[in-house]
Amino acid sequence: MTRRGFTSLHAARPTHLALFGKPLWQATEGMWRDLGTVSVGASLGSQVSDGVSAELDAYDEAEMIRQRDDVLVDLLRLKAKANSLP
Repeated sequence: MTRRGFTSLHAARPTHLALFGKPLWQATEGMWRDLGTVSVGASLGSQVSDGVSAELDAYDEAEMIRQRDDVLVDLLRLKAKANSLP
């Protein structure tokens, strides 16, 4: 990721990169260490896929796609109006 792309994740302000010297970032690293090495094998992959499918079954797929697309179009319109976003 380029510095510009990385910085944009932090509201396009290089000063926000100071987060990496703060306890919040250290806590995040600690959580990553606690997870250890995670491997997604066939069994876990199947469980995740089945769980996501079960959750999505409660929603009308066509309506969900329509609403998703509406939100994305709205976001693009809003971004086009903003003059300080990369």
